[in-house]
Amino acid sequence: MSLGIRTIWRARAISPASSLVSRASVASPSISQRLSPINNLTSPACTPVFPSRDFASDVAANSVESTTPVENGDPPTRSRPSAATASLDQTRFSERLALIPVRPHDADSILVRSRMEYPNPKETRLNDHLRHRDMKAQSWHEDLARANHHPVPNWRKVLEQLTARTPRYLNGVVRVLIPEPTNNSLLNPDADNSLWDIRSRTRCHMVLEQERDANGNTVLKISGARRAVEQAIDDIVQVAKNNMVLLVSDAGETVLHDGTKAGAEPQPTTESRPEIRIGHTRSLDKDLRPGVLTTSASGVSKPARWTKQTLEQYVAILARGHLPVWRANALYPGRRAAHQKAVLEQLVDVFYDPETQSALSGAAFKIAFDYIARRGRTARPQARVLFDRMEKVGVPTDTTIFNLLMEATVHDKDLRSFSTCLFLMGRQGHEPNFKTWLLFLRIVQSEEVRRYILQAMIHKNLLVSPENRVRAAYEMASFDAERAMLQGLDVDAILDEQSKLYGPEWLDFKLATPICNKIIEVLAKHSKWDQVDRLIDFMASRPSPHVYPDEATCNVCLERARVQTHARSAVDLLQRFESDLGVRTAMGSVRSLFLAFWHQNMAHCMDVMWQFAVLTGRTSSDMGTRVSDVLHLAGKMGWDKAPVPTEESDALPATKKHAKQYGFYALLMASSKDAFGVADAQGRSRLPDVLRRRGLEMRSEGRIVPRGALSNALREAAERDLRFHKGITRGKWIVEPALLATELYHDKDGGTTADFEGEIGAFDDGEEVPDEEDEILPEQVEDDRNIVI
Repeated sequence: MSLGIRTIWRARAISPASSLVSRASVASPSISQRLSPINNLTSPACTPVFPSRDFASDVAANSVESTTPVENGDPPTRSRPSAATASLDQTRFSERLALIPVRPHDADSILVRSRMEYPNPKETRLNDHLRHRDMKAQSWHEDLARANHHPVPNWRKVLEQLTARTPRYLNGVVRVLIPEPTNNSLLNPDADNSLWDIRSRTRCHMVLEQERDANGNTVLKISGARRAVEQAIDDIVQVAKNNMVLLVSDAGETVLHDGTKAGAEPQPTTESRPEIRIGHTRSLDKDLRPGVLTTSASGVSKPARWTKQTLEQYVAILARGHLPVWRANALYPGRRAAHQKAVLEQLVDVFYDPETQSALSGAAFKIAFDYIARRGRTARPQARVLFDRMEKVGVPTDTTIFNLLMEATVHDKDLRSFSTCLFLMGRQGHEPNFKTWLLFLRIVQSEEVRRYILQAMIHKNLLVSPENRVRAAYEMASFDAERAMLQGLDVDAILDEQSKLYGPEWLDFKLATPICNKIIEVLAKHSKWDQVDRLIDFMASRPSPHVYPDEATCNVCLERARVQTHARSAVDLLQRFESDLGVRTAMGSVRSLFLAFWHQNMAHCMDVMWQFAVLTGRTSSDMGTRVSDVLHLAGKMGWDKAPVPTEESDALPATKKHAKQYGFYALLMASSKDAFGVADAQGRSRLPDVLRRRGLEMRSEGRIVPRGALSNALREAAERDLRFHKGITRGKWIVEPALLATELYHDKDGGTTADFEGEIGAFDDGEEVPDEEDEILPEQVEDDRNIVI
């Protein structure tokens, strides 16, 4: 399958300027003259410049030659751009994008990742495995389409649909300076004609900065389609006359409203436009945040009375509740992924329950679709059923609903289902937004086609604001880093290229650290660990409040060390993150370390990680599976019927062939008895679940942390493993059980780290509920410096 990529990829203009839909201004007559600069500053159709491949190669060669080497001991430094130099010129971004050479894609589907050769053969084999899985998935999608007599999807047609249905955005960002006296009127979500009201009505994007400007004004940034922005400015000025409105574009700052009240029209009454009351974003409320489940999906208690808020809480507990693996095995014995199926069944039942029909809301459906989007292809039947229910009861749909449905197709790289969702979105009268374009960009694995999509986004003015360009930079970070590896660039050059392409202000956004983590992952795949250290040093220097090494950085480094079987290097990395950077060990790091030690047969280190995981509640299914394999081997070999040798001996046990596994089994039995008080030899097949429950009981008394750094305990265990392996080669048995030293901390408020079960409170029907059009996105669950309205 080629989807149009087997032939040589040719870049051409996205669409002629005459095909663009002209949108007239809808501003009110009282302020239309003040908004006229918006119409004048809207750029004409931008035809991207695409140089020849030879010219692009020359540019790449020049960029490599001009790269100045930096001493290994000096971390890269970046100069911080001032607010005045931050550019919104996406035209220069388009030209710069065209000058950068393109990494060619293989002659396969654009939905299949390219084949990569890495210095470490294990990384190459892993990439080949993932690539083969992508190819099998695309073959399955093609066979399914042919069986149903559907045409094979074409990415060009999808791009044409997106381009035709997306309105052209304003070529600039509007900044509204709200002085202190008017904060109570516009910034109160419970008040009429608030910013939440205006955003819901105009459908534009608003971001409220928490930091005030030099004059103490609250700064509101507005972007979106020109018609929507004009209407939003008109509404804001009519509500509060003393707000200053500025248009920040390529031409500089233009004053749209100077903040004076002279000559202004009287404020409209409530009869002049529909009244819409917008409450706080429900996804940020405490009762809708993720929690830890203590029962099965069917055991979640239902409220005594169904209202919009109680229904949202019930759906949030099902969709966002986390069920630990050991508890899922106890609640659903012998059934794989049973909890996910049970949650889907409960979601369908509650939305089809006649008692909940009057409480159904768009916000509740969005929470359910958010859960379905993470399940991928397995939850598509439930997605169709819930969407049919949504249409039948008359709950209005919006772009967010269809974006969540499309997000479910991105994981499986199902372009045909993505195209179907896009068609349904247009038939319902909804327009694609920036998130829709990002999902389409994410589903494509070819850098050539991604460049083509980016040019289309530039043509629609979707990349005018630095925020949107940074989000595009996050999607392109891996491709940019892989291209930098082909060019031989170091960390300094990579960061310079990022600033040149996406603007120097990319470091000022919360996605800066995830972008750096993606670059670190590519560097580690190419075994450039010295460059990884330099980039971590750069992040540790805190060039901005949003750039710092975090748990994800540690996870990426340890996972690459696991794949490349650098177990001892993983311990050194962990010590650096713990001691030098103050980053605690996350659950992903525990899994990577345990598997790294498993592949290297480091029994003592595995025992330390297993104790740590059980005590802190961070065991994973991979860890439990391998412990169960050892226990199964013990039953098969008869180890559980004889005393476990833990004393040093001059002779190996009878099971010399499995001496290394026998060593871990001996350590596991010793730690289970001494650390957790579990010594029942008859229940060893259920030992992982028993230990997990015991760890939960111990955590109910307080928070358990290692005494000292975990890396120190692993270093000592690595020395014991070295003696263990040397003893095996010499015919000696050297097993040294050791308990992980821990400390117990009690919470200040008297609470513990035990699990909790969400309770649904009763709400009156007259209380504030979220509007049907209010977006509840997965990204909004995370804490952010700014408030997205």
